[in-house]
Amino acid sequence: MVKPSSILLIEQNPIAARIIQRQIQRWGYHLFDQCEDIRDAILAIDWEGPRPELVVVDLDGPISKEELQQIRIFEFLYHVPLLFICCASVLEIKQLCEQAKDSFFLLKPYTEIQLGRVLHQVKSSSSLARSKYHQLSSCF
Repeated sequence: MVKPSSILLIEQNPIAARIIQRQIQRWGYHLFDQCEDIRDAILAIDWEGPRPELVVVDLDGPISKEELQQIRIFEFLYHVPLLFICCASVLEIKQLCEQAKDSFFLLKPYTEIQLGRVLHQVKSSSSLARSKYHQLSSCF
C-alpha cells in the first residue's frame, strides 16, 4: 500500500468537516489542516514546510469569480491537485474544469466508496506525475 497522504480540507461547516475527515481517515489519509476558504488555505501552507498532497474543497453553492481567481492562485503557488466536492450544475463544473488544471470532482450526494475511488485516482495520477518529473530531471 502507498504511504498515507495528507489532505488540506476547505470546509466552512464543522460537522461536514468532521464527516469528511473521518471518511478520508478510513481510506488511509490524514488531515494536514482545515480552512474555511481558499484564501485561508493559501495562508495555511508554509513555503518551506511540508505541503499537503491533496486539497479537498467542499463547495456549498455557486462559485464566484473571486473564488475561481483564488483557486488559480492556489494552483499556481503550490501545484497541488484539488478535489472539488460539489452539488454544482453542469455549467459550473465546466467552468471549474476550464479554470482548474489538475482537478477532480465528486458530486453530492456521494458514497464513501466513490470518495475512495477518487482518492485512489488522485494518488495514481500524482504518482505518475512524480515519475514523469523524475524521468525528465534525470535527462539533465
